[in-house]
Formats: sequence, structure tokens, C-alpha cells
Amino acid sequence: MVYRLSTGYFNKLAQLKIQQIFPEWKLELVDKPDLQDETNNIGIEVTIAKDKVDGIFDSVWNEWAGKGITSNEFRDKFTNTYFKEKIIPDMEHPVCVKVNGNLDSVIMKILGAIKTKSKKFNGYKKFNKNGLFIYCPEPLWEEQFSVLKQRIYEGIYPFDFFIISMTNKLLLIENNELKIYDIDFDKIEQLTQESLDFSQNH
Repeated sequence: MVYRLSTGYFNKLAQLKIQQIFPEWKLELVDKPDLQDETNNIGIEVTIAKDKVDGIFDSVWNEWAGKGITSNEFRDKFTNTYFKEKIIPDMEHPVCVKVNGNLDSVIMKILGAIKTKSKKFNGYKKFNKNGLFIYCPEPLWEEQFSVLKQRIYEGIYPFDFFIISMTNKLLLIENNELKIYDIDFDKIEQLTQESLDFSQNH
């Protein structure tokens, strides 16, 4: 059976992941921005890097998750919707997809998420340090890390720092500097379960 992952789940997991690398930050789950540390004057908004294909997945997921269908049934429903939208997988670039003839890389998804949240920045409470935590569901190759850092540096964004979250890795980009943090897979599993439990009870 598939389960719906709520906003609360993603915000909680972001909080727990950040605490692994910055245990001194006392982040609380709030809103606008999603994570706030009044003591250290830090605010962090949480978002997900996604494109049209991911949006279709989310739509199908939200419609059917928690309704008793199996993973295979969900896959079939998503596939049917996927092809109705005429989205063609790009088999030569496994981390990219072609949408109406345009090649959108994972980096472009991340930059798109930054631009979207930047437009909403004025609606957030301001702190001395304002960050953006971005879930990246697809892998970035290590050689892409510096490219991503440079592309963010070239943009004009209101956030002071960015945390890119992959499965067991966090990329911190701040002041055109890149730091990479690895989290043990067993710890990731523990944090994921804790976040699921939290989302089901809130």
C-alpha cells in the first residue's frame, strides 16, 4: 500500500537532517518560513525540486495514496497519466526528462525551486540568516556540485544559504562556498521513520 507524504513529513525530515550537521541550531516547525530558530536568529523555508513529470506524480499520489491500492496499481495509474501528457523519457540522460522538447536537468529543477521561493520571500518572517532547504529526489553527480554552486552564485536570490538534500547527503552552499555532509544510511532510515510517525500524528 502507498502512503501520502504530507508537508509535515518533509518539514520534520528537513529539521532532523539539519540537526545532524548543526546540532546547535534549535529549529522549530512553524510556517513562513517552515523552520525557525529564534535563539540563533535563523529561518529556513523547505521545498522540493520538481518539474512537470514530478507534478503529475504528486497529483496521482495525492489522489490515490492511502486508498488501499498496491504499489503496482499506483505505478500503472501514474504511467497512464504520464503518457497522456506526452512526456517522453530521455534514455540518454537518466537524470533528465524531455517535456515538450525541452531538456530539464536536475540542476534546472533546483534553480526553478529557488526562483519560485524567492518570489515568495517577502511573505516570510525575516531572520539574520535566511535559508532554503531543497529536497532533490534525483541524484546529482559529484561533478555537478560545483556547477550548481556557480549557477546559484550567478543568480540574485534573497536567501543567505541553501541546503540541497539528497538521500544521505547534504550540500551546503553559502557565500559561494560548498560543503558536503554525509549521513549514515541507518541514521537516514531512523530519521525517515521518525518523520513518518510525526506526520501521521499531526
